[in-house]
Formats: sequence, C-alpha cells, structure tokens
Amino acid sequence: MRPFLKRLKRHISKLSTSHVDAQSFPLLHSEFTQTELMNIRRHFPLKKFFILGFGRSGKTLLARLIRLHPEVHCNWHAYIYRDVVRALATPALEGWLERENNHWTHGQNLTVSLLRVVSDYIMEREANRLGKSIVGDESPNKLGGVGIRNMHAIFPDAYLLHVIRDGRDVLLWRRLREFVYFPQELSRVDLAIRNSCRRDASPFINRQRSLFTPSWLKTAAAAWERSVRTTDTVARELYKDKYQLLHFEDLVSNPIDSIFKVWSFLGAGHDYSDLEQLILEEKHKDPDARWREEEDPVLVRNLKPGLAGGWRRMFTTEDVRLFERVAGQELAKWGYEVISDTQ
Repeated sequence: MRPFLKRLKRHISKLSTSHVDAQSFPLLHSEFTQTELMNIRRHFPLKKFFILGFGRSGKTLLARLIRLHPEVHCNWHAYIYRDVVRALATPALEGWLERENNHWTHGQNLTVSLLRVVSDYIMEREANRLGKSIVGDESPNKLGGVGIRNMHAIFPDAYLLHVIRDGRDVLLWRRLREFVYFPQELSRVDLAIRNSCRRDASPFINRQRSLFTPSWLKTAAAAWERSVRTTDTVARELYKDKYQLLHFEDLVSNPIDSIFKVWSFLGAGHDYSDLEQLILEEKHKDPDARWREEEDPVLVRNLKPGLAGGWRRMFTTEDVRLFERVAGQELAKWGYEVISDTQ
C-alpha cells in the first residue's frame, strides 16, 4: 500500500504541473527600479542562485553537493519561474494593485515585486534557520527561454547555473523513470516494451532491441535539444557573467574541482580543503535508489543505464541515428561524441 500511495502522490503532482505550453505562458516584464530592488534586498539580503536544466541532467546531484558548504544552502523544485508566477500573477492581484483608490500602491502594478518578496521569504526562511548566507533552488526548466526571462524578471541580480548532460543518457533515465513510476501513462506499444524488459532485458542491454518507439525518441530528443539550446542562449544574454554552465560528466568524473569552481563563482568562502571527503561521499549516494526498488525491483535490476555513457550499450544503431538526426548538432556543440558511421 505504501508504494502505491507514493506513486499516486507523484502522479497527482505531475498532473498539476505538466502540459505547460511555453508559447502561451505569461511572460513577465521586470519593473524593478534600482531603488526598489535595493529596498527589497534590505529586507532579504541573502545572495540567491538558481540551478536549471533539462530533467534527469544531474541538477539534484549538483544541489546536494553545493549545499555541503557551510555558507551555502540549496533545495529543489520551487519552480519560481513557473508555479509561483502562475499562482500569484493573476488578474485579481493586478486589479487590486492598480486600483485607483489603493493609495498604498498609487496605481502601480507591483506584481513582480510581490513575486520576488514571496520567493525571497520562502528561501531565506530556511537558509536563516540553517545559518546559511547564500541560498538557491534547483528546478528543471520546462519553459525554455520563457522560464529564463521570467526568472530574470524576478531575480535580475541572482546567479544562474545550468547543468547539461549527454541527451542520450538523459533519455535513458527518463525512459526508466516512466517505466518504473508511470506505467499507467504508457501507450500499449510502450507498455509492451516495458513488460518485455521485465521478463528479459538482455536484448535491450545488448543493443538488439530498442527501448524506444521512434515517435517517443524523436519527440524527446527534440525537447532536449530545444531546452539546452534556448536555456543557454537566453541565460547568456540576460545573466552574462552571473551565468555558469556545467557538464554533468565533469561533475561525476571530477566532483571536487567542479564544486570548488561553483563555490568560487557564488562567492562562498575559499577554504574548501576540509570538504573534499564530504563531496566524494555525497557524490556516491543515490537517494532515489530505494524508492525505485520499492516501486519495481525487477525492472530496476534489469535496466541499469549507468551514470555516464550508458547509451553506448543500450541505444541501437537506429536509435543513435535518429537521435543524431534530431539533436546531433547540439551534441557536437557541447563536445559530445557524434557517430557518423554507426555500422
């Protein structure tokens, strides 16, 4: 019963936040004056940062490692650029703020200021309790450029971290997540693939049979390519020297140097030597492993994508070709191997 209730809770949460159309989502326009921003920071002075990226790219691992520093706290899934905007930036709120006889606002639309104050309070409340002076949130960017622009409208003075990962490994983990947590949402063909994996995974892990339908792989590859490209482009435009991009593969292969660079970027204290062992220990933890095994131990045991490069043993020749036709240029742009001859 307990695994079922957990799955139901996640399913309800997914339904409440899925199917967001970036094209029709409200785009905020920052109305901060320097005086107003300084006034807000007088009440909420802690330095803020945000970790964004495509789902299953290693953002939570980065957040867990970042908050090992005694000055830095990070939590996840506030979705400030999306859910806070959707909840508070409403016509009713704007009508109250702009009402002519509201002598407190003088007819000004202070929606963005209120979004900032609410977000600041929630983040600083927890950071202050933990004695931290730098605080951030990790959330997947499901709105592309719109998400970055909304984040910048609310937090133009924040630091932005963007995690990217080889899209083929990302899709393996997303597929495993679907198979384990959301089998009820799979099509008949996808469900048949899942059930075959549970019975005998050897054809899948030996590249003899694909884990994906062509339509699923094409759609997912396009989503990864679009997210990585637009997030990086818009983030560089808006955040400039307060933007840093990280490769998941570097985070895994050289976590100490990677996290030291992030702490330096955020302006955290520079004596990190006593934190090296903590970084290595945290990197090897997998907090979600127990949940996955509770949901479907057979499937989890049969399909093990691996931390990096798992696609090499699980993508068929046609999988590789299809992914590269859709997103090969983006792979090459970030230094990931593109196979021109897959025979």
